[in-house]
Amino acid sequence: LEGDDEISLYLHIPYCDRLCWFCACHTKQTRHYAPVATFLRSLHKEIETVGGLVSGRGRVRAVHFGGGSPTMLKPDDILMLGKALRDQFDFLDDASLSVEIDPNDMDEGRLDAFAAIGMTRASLGVQDFDPKVQKAINREQSFALTKSIVDAVRARGVTSVNLDLLYGLPHQTGKSVAATVAQALTLAPDRLALFGYAHVPWFKKHQTMIDEAWLPDSVARLAQSQLAALLIVDAGYEALGLDHFAKPGDTLAVAARAGKIRRNFQGYTEDQCETLIGLGPSSISRYRQGHAQNIVATGEYQ
Repeated sequence: LEGDDEISLYLHIPYCDRLCWFCACHTKQTRHYAPVATFLRSLHKEIETVGGLVSGRGRVRAVHFGGGSPTMLKPDDILMLGKALRDQFDFLDDASLSVEIDPNDMDEGRLDAFAAIGMTRASLGVQDFDPKVQKAINREQSFALTKSIVDAVRARGVTSVNLDLLYGLPHQTGKSVAATVAQALTLAPDRLALFGYAHVPWFKKHQTMIDEAWLPDSVARLAQSQLAALLIVDAGYEALGLDHFAKPGDTLAVAARAGKIRRNFQGYTEDQCETLIGLGPSSISRYRQGHAQNIVATGEYQ
């Protein structure tokens, strides 16, 4: 790192209080907060260690909280993480802070805590609004709840809202996908990500909870993808690469037109930082010399 380098930070929170059956992320379910508290002590140690190694070289351009579910953290823990990052790293005045949000986790305390540490962007997991599909993937989440969180983050100064949608889920049809897209568009998200569900039960055992007989075949998946993309573009969004869409004025769309977007493990980004430092188990870092990944298992990481 050089003194004037801009860097990005990614924090991986490897816990959820409910396991969505479609998920292929590195996470585990816990019904108790004690394991999370133990993990956070290790994360704080890593932040201190890495901050000491950086030692004034580089300034933070962007921070991303992912998981798992970072929104399951208690408000005080969110505030302490935000303080730890700013104590250990130099931040640019206009640094962005993105948070992956499970609307089911959010309450006023968590919303206020993330706002207090500088949240500027929010990405909400929607997947599908059809109750039958939601039940089949163990992710029941009403449209009203999702809308309330979108409204709440915007009221707290968030300038970019992304919604994640999935196709290829159990019980999905072209009609249900179109209905979900239509509902999502009423929220006027700044960005939309449209991903295909990857059914890999040999890799993620909890996906065995999904009956393969409920899954659309490859022809139906393609039709769902094409229909959803058409509806989103017809609503005025620009298609970016394989699976992202943004309003023409969004910074991602502007960067795409200038040929300045790249794809990383989180999807497409306008982040031009050469250095991405991953913090937490399984997190991936990118340096000029190459990529590195932290130990995946949370127990070993600690």
